[in-house]
Amino acid sequence: MKNKQKKQSLYVVVSLICVLAVVITFARNAPNLGSELADKPMAEKMEYFKSEQYQNLSDKDKRTVKKNAFGKAHKQRMTQFMDKAKAYTQLPKNEKEAYLDAMIDEMQNKKRERQAQIKAHGQDNKKGGPWSGKKRDGKQITGEQMRAWSERMAPEKRAYMMAFKEAMAARMKQRGISNK
Repeated sequence: MKNKQKKQSLYVVVSLICVLAVVITFARNAPNLGSELADKPMAEKMEYFKSEQYQNLSDKDKRTVKKNAFGKAHKQRMTQFMDKAKAYTQLPKNEKEAYLDAMIDEMQNKKRERQAQIKAHGQDNKKGGPWSGKKRDGKQITGEQMRAWSERMAPEKRAYMMAFKEAMAARMKQRGISNK
């Protein structure tokens, strides 16, 4: 009788260890969902977002996948933007307008490319898809969220970023280009 109880206890312990191992493995892997997409071309990312595997994920896991798939590129774009903003503030006055014009032209070209990709993939910007520039649940990023992000930034970086954004907006207005 005691041997039978020992065997049962042993089975229970082994089963619990196995379940715990699976839970720990899943918990470790959950934050990495989508990280394999980070270096993939945009077309492959878009195919994944249409897949049944992605559609079956929870909303939380979908956000994790998007963050991991696009996070690296987003950080690179932000670093590039900050570098360009800093470079702008250090230019002599007579070179600033040409610099802004080059930046605006580059931005307009990227916008046209992005719109072509949206059409090519059958995405509708207004629906809050991966191309929409919208955050969670199709909602726009709020002014409060932007302010909070800005306040976490070093004051020096915030100053040259704001100077650059204001100069860019003013130059776009002069050229008759909407910044929306």
